[in-house]
Amino acid sequence: MVVAYQQENDNQIHLCVTEKQYAELSGRSPVSLSDFEVILALCSAVLSCPGLQWNRPIDSLELFAGECSISSGEFRERREALAMDINFGPSNDIMTDAGFANTVFQILNTKPAGALWAAPVCSTWVYLSRGSTGRSASKPMGFNTGLTLQHNIMVARVCVILCIAVAKQIWWCLEQPKGSLLEGHILFQKVLAMRHVNVYRTCCSLGHFGADSLKPVWIYSSDTRATEFNEFADRSLRPSNPNMVRHYQDGSGKARVTGGTALKSSQAYPVKLLGPRFI
Repeated sequence: MVVAYQQENDNQIHLCVTEKQYAELSGRSPVSLSDFEVILALCSAVLSCPGLQWNRPIDSLELFAGECSISSGEFRERREALAMDINFGPSNDIMTDAGFANTVFQILNTKPAGALWAAPVCSTWVYLSRGSTGRSASKPMGFNTGLTLQHNIMVARVCVILCIAVAKQIWWCLEQPKGSLLEGHILFQKVLAMRHVNVYRTCCSLGHFGADSLKPVWIYSSDTRATEFNEFADRSLRPSNPNMVRHYQDGSGKARVTGGTALKSSQAYPVKLLGPRFI
């Protein structure tokens, strides 16, 4: 069961299933589905798949895991954790059919009161990429083409996973660099507006947890425990502040800014950030 997201204009994303998939699922003619109908259809399709192993539920799920810092912390606490990342193959890539279906299965296989950590690709949402993405505070969805559209789809799929997590009473965290425009994504706005769940946003600097750069981040969460991260911060730490950004002039003399050599390595979470029990 695969959901396709079609952005028809700057203000709306329609969620639908393919004709063949919808016909197999319901026996009716394919029609556009509301957000919640899509989630129900996805869960129904995954739950009805034969051969899936439900006898080993996990305590936490980490999406866009990178170096698996969160999952490693969970393992050290003797908890069952699963990390998913594009580098682990197509079945771990939320942008592939198999990867999205697998992600739905894994969140359904997470224990109630378990945890979900997601850190969607941030490069498309930060100020460094404004020129190439067309994003702005007034138009956070940016261009309706290419990688910008693909990253919009990525976050839409993450929002589906967040909704399933809420239904299962799994508390979730979503991390982005401070200033990210992801908060303006149409479907994430719907998540923030859900009446039966409060979403909290806290700001902490990874440098106060031992990272090489200060790197302030926003952590959104469905649980107040996320606001406790700063209780473990050590503001006496002085990050080395490596080359995170590079300023230069292009051929026409226009000032430009791009990621520095140390930007990629800053994505890993420092161990001290894992001081708070994630579960």
